[in-house]
Amino acid sequence: GASGSSGAASSSGASGGGSSSGVGGGGARGGASGDGAVGEECGIAAPGLGFVGAQTLDVGGASRGYQLFLPPGYDQRQRYPVILVFHGDGGSGAGVRASFDIEGASGGAAIVAYPNGQGGTWQIDNYAALMKDVAFVDALATELTASYCGDGRVFLAGFSKGAYFVNQA
Repeated sequence: GASGSSGAASSSGASGGGSSSGVGGGGARGGASGDGAVGEECGIAAPGLGFVGAQTLDVGGASRGYQLFLPPGYDQRQRYPVILVFHGDGGSGAGVRASFDIEGASGGAAIVAYPNGQGGTWQIDNYAALMKDVAFVDALATELTASYCGDGRVFLAGFSKGAYFVNQA
């Protein structure tokens, strides 16, 4: 079920332990400075500001869904960290978004996505299925970073089984 502890890990590919706060920190993916400096246009025009809503991404022949939040002051010339937040077993991206105020905790200064696990879960017990979920995470992080001026930092946070998945991804 959705009960259990929250946890987090640093970004994919970086070392770091879990946290009971539910918000990950430390570690970064890529080599960007992360200073949020304003410069040349680095992303596409936003489909909306603040909570954009349900989006899809095709990965490995499957359409995968997620909820998207862009900073209310999103600017195509400024770079932002990316935060991916994972729901627990039987949950959804929309559900975990409603449960935790990650957007507020980020000060509205991050790109936040809430991916949906296939069938409401993250495949942690079967290696081949786990690799499909990991491919989704990698593709989503890459897409958001490239499309919306990600600064190279990608943080993962999760609740319950989503927290366990974060430690596998």
